[in-house]
Amino acid sequence: MDGVIRTKRIVAIGAEAILYRATWINREVIIKKRVKKSYRNPRLDNSIRKERTRKEASLISRSRSFGVPTPIVFDVDLVDCTIVMEYIPGTTLKEEADKVGQEARQYFYLLGENIGKLHGNNVAHGDLTTSNLLVYNGHIYIIDFGLAEITSSIEDFAVDLHLFETSIRNTHGAKAEDLIQEAYEAYSSCFDNALEVFKRKKEVEKRGRYKTR
Repeated sequence: MDGVIRTKRIVAIGAEAILYRATWINREVIIKKRVKKSYRNPRLDNSIRKERTRKEASLISRSRSFGVPTPIVFDVDLVDCTIVMEYIPGTTLKEEADKVGQEARQYFYLLGENIGKLHGNNVAHGDLTTSNLLVYNGHIYIIDFGLAEITSSIEDFAVDLHLFETSIRNTHGAKAEDLIQEAYEAYSSCFDNALEVFKRKKEVEKRGRYKTR
């Protein structure tokens, strides 16, 4: 794969992976490379990184297949533990917090639909924060499926909504409640078990408050 990469540069460094922006076969792409962990047994570390790379690429493509805007996966290298994905030239919802204005309700309705599609197809994202939601060309793209799981657990879906709600409140201030409700209206229209998830979310919130006392 290295032979077809051009102008590679680091754009983010996380605990599990490094993100590069590059040109790959004349396409602008993001390359996600899972890094080695020296504290793990090398054989175990290699196995973990391969499996997480495989699973993330699979879940990105799976989510896109049922209509959730995600980057296109172009290539997966399990030897190098890398995923080559479409570069989305948007800004994070976190960065757009003070800019979305009148478009905010539209964006959040679309976002609620997308989360409903994920849950309705047994995918929990695991990290639904405003940093993992990109605004581009009238769409909300969901990125970073590193913590995503295939699951039918109402608890997992409730945790997804709890993380989403907390992130929105932290970035959208006084507008947060209206925007959250807009998203939940769309979510309810797309996911038959939405009421069960909302009920479980309240339990998750209570547990969180108890832990912080």
